[in-house]
Amino acid sequence: MKWIFTVMLAAATVCGGLTGRMEEVSNAALTGGQEAVSLALRLTAALCLWSGVLKVAEAAGLTDRIAGLLSPVLGRIFPRLEKEDPARRYIAMNMTANLLGLGNAATPFGLKAAEALAARGNY
Repeated sequence: MKWIFTVMLAAATVCGGLTGRMEEVSNAALTGGQEAVSLALRLTAALCLWSGVLKVAEAAGLTDRIAGLLSPVLGRIFPRLEKEDPARRYIAMNMTANLLGLGNAATPFGLKAAEALAARGNY
């Protein structure tokens, strides 16, 4: 993938130089870089916020309740997961966030679920 982007960047620079539009290429590169940094900061802030919400939900016992409600569905999808497994709680929270349309909230739950499943070694 890095080679594809490198070739695209080189082609844009060469075409800009050949057509005498290097100023536009430079402006586009600066604008794109600025937008990338802005996006990274927004996503980092959202990830931090929802990670904190996850910690509060765990402390309040909300993750256990939601996992209990989704237990029939999770039992069919992940038959080898015990009911008390932490991965089951994270998966339930991820599903809940996705069902509510909170994509940024689902990311930390999904990452925690993947870590918990990887720690088990059989998923």
